[in-house]
Amino acid sequence: IGREIAVAVKMGGPDINTNSKLFDVVQKAKEELERLEKRKEDKLLYLSSSAFNFKTEYTGMHSAIKGYIAKNSNLRFANNPEMAFWGVYVTATAKESPSNGPKDYNASVYAYVKIVDEIQGVTIYEDEIVGRGNSKIDYQNAAVRAYKKINQKVSDIVLDCR
Repeated sequence: IGREIAVAVKMGGPDINTNSKLFDVVQKAKEELERLEKRKEDKLLYLSSSAFNFKTEYTGMHSAIKGYIAKNSNLRFANNPEMAFWGVYVTATAKESPSNGPKDYNASVYAYVKIVDEIQGVTIYEDEIVGRGNSKIDYQNAAVRAYKKINQKVSDIVLDCR
């Protein structure tokens, strides 16, 4: 927008009352500022998550994180990052962990979490977190238990950052 203002002034002068191009550019800047302020006021988050329970997609993480955050804050969610104040990006995968016996299944979930201020384009938080789970049934069940811990950790991180 700064460049557009400079070009408009160069072409038609600095008086907004006589330079229609400058008037239009200033109006555009005001509208953009209002839009950004509304994004801050609305406190909308954008959540993008990708999770795998070994080689199978795990779909429960996205809704679990959203549910916990909505229940414990006044934050709401946007469907795309351009409408949000913050973007929360999570990529996670489950792996088998050593067990203590034949009917003892352990799994660890490794999640990369990044929170971005979508207005300024600045990373607020970035780290890898780990959740562990065990089960007497199988590794899949152990991984689901580990994911529950990850979901809680990610939600707590988001709420702590605000």
